[in-house]
Amino acid sequence: MEEFVNKVKDAKSVDEIKAIAKECGLELADDKAEELFKMISNQTGELSDDELEAVAGGGIVDTIKHWVGSLFGR
Repeated sequence: MEEFVNKVKDAKSVDEIKAIAKECGLELADDKAEELFKMISNQTGELSDDELEAVAGGGIVDTIKHWVGSLFGR
């Protein structure tokens, strides 16, 4: 999971996120890849309550770790 987080934080597209997930041996559904891309690129301009909670002591890496951990049960 750590490898995925470190690589995905700089992803420039949903397809790139899916490729990184596959490379790291993770199955990532299209809707989850899109959700993660929106989180990374902050396209909405606002964070959800969960995202705000996740970054309360860290940055985007902590947010991604929290999101990936909840998705994959890690």
